Amino acid sequence: MGDTQTGRGRAHVLAVLAALATVLALQAALPGHDAPRQATMSGHMGNLGADYETQQAGAQRLGQALERGEAVVVLGSSELTSADLRFIPYKFLSDELAMPVLAYGHAYFQSLGMYFLLASQEE
Repeated sequence: MGDTQTGRGRAHVLAVLAALATVLALQAALPGHDAPRQATMSGHMGNLGADYETQQAGAQRLGQALERGEAVVVLGSSELTSADLRFIPYKFLSDELAMPVLAYGHAYFQSLGMYFLLASQEE
């Protein structure tokens, strides 16, 4: 019985060492995880703008966010214009999770409008 206990103990030690070696190998192979960074580009765009220059700048900002993937792009309707700022999606993601967010939308901005907006960004 003593040999069986010793054999099981060795097996457990080997399993723990294998798990530890796996964790260390993964940490060495995968990129490091820094502390969460503060949101670098966050905000809400109700529309692209009132004049041509403002519209071009807004479209460029939206296009860069989609192309580079540096920010979460949220397209929405009236849920982006709530009176209670604590629960607006772009505020929550930006403030609570420290993720850069760009939200676009306003009341009555629905699926077809979102589709056309995304299609306008295609090159």
